[in-house]
Amino acid sequence: MQNVEVRNLSFKVGQVLTVTGVPNPYGDRFSINFGHIEEDIALHMDVRFDYGIMQKQVLFNSCHSGKWHENELIAKGFPFNYGEKFEVSITFTKEQFLITLPDESEFYFPNRHGHKKYNFIFFLNEVKVHGIEVI
Repeated sequence: MQNVEVRNLSFKVGQVLTVTGVPNPYGDRFSINFGHIEEDIALHMDVRFDYGIMQKQVLFNSCHSGKWHENELIAKGFPFNYGEKFEVSITFTKEQFLITLPDESEFYFPNRHGHKKYNFIFFLNEVKVHGIEVI
């Protein structure tokens, strides 16, 4: 398991965060998270290859003061493969995040916290992060 975190990252309204990486072979899941601290996550993207009752699902959520909100699932497709490089781009507006997945499909997730800037990103579980870019 590889956990990576980046603090003091400036990700503001109007910017795009791009993450590249490779899911570890045989891992059951990995997640991309950002917010202010681990208990205050504006966007949690959880890629589940085979986790519990969920197989080949991507879900999104947020956490405020340690309390999770309701999950939102992508209804179709699973654009991740073990051992294959992926790129995910997240466009940040005051109202929402536009997430572009590796197959170019898009998903909108509300900016439930309403902040104009986040400064902490972390990755959990079975993923090798190759790059993080904010433009």
